Amino acid sequence: MSDSTLSLAIGLRGAGRHPAAWRDPEARPDALLHASYWRDAIIAAERAGADLVTLDDGFEPRPILPGESSTAAPPVRTDLVNGRLDTVLIAARIAPLTTRIGLMPTVTVTHTEPFHTSKAIATLDYVSGGRAGVVLAVDDRPENVGLFGRRDVEVASDRAALHREAAEYAEV
Repeated sequence: MSDSTLSLAIGLRGAGRHPAAWRDPEARPDALLHASYWRDAIIAAERAGADLVTLDDGFEPRPILPGESSTAAPPVRTDLVNGRLDTVLIAARIAPLTTRIGLMPTVTVTHTEPFHTSKAIATLDYVSGGRAGVVLAVDDRPENVGLFGRRDVEVASDRAALHREAAEYAEV
């Protein structure tokens, strides 16, 4: 029998994975756009013994809900938390305050140049003492493609091509 270890990763996303998580009496939706919220969550995960936290990111003001189209702009909802901070910046801000937990922010690579992302992740790696990683994501939503103007909407709608490009991006 071989020795095996169990690793625990926690995915952090806004006030929680459920769209109405911000309504929990202990939630702090008013603090989501402050570094102290993320500091408290990540330090709590580290104290609880988690080995890694991932930080979800995206360009839309709020997550797409089940049943909503991922290709159309979600309707404006006043009953949900809207907005988020950049996950790489959150991780870089919190990394020096932790001692052992791994930090893996999500970076959407569809609209950015590898140089810019590599620079940000290298900074995160440095300030975390080598405890950083990255989750690469692609985005094919037409409204987000239009924000950057780097590619045609038709090209960005080919998810297989976007995933191949993300793999090349990681290689760079």
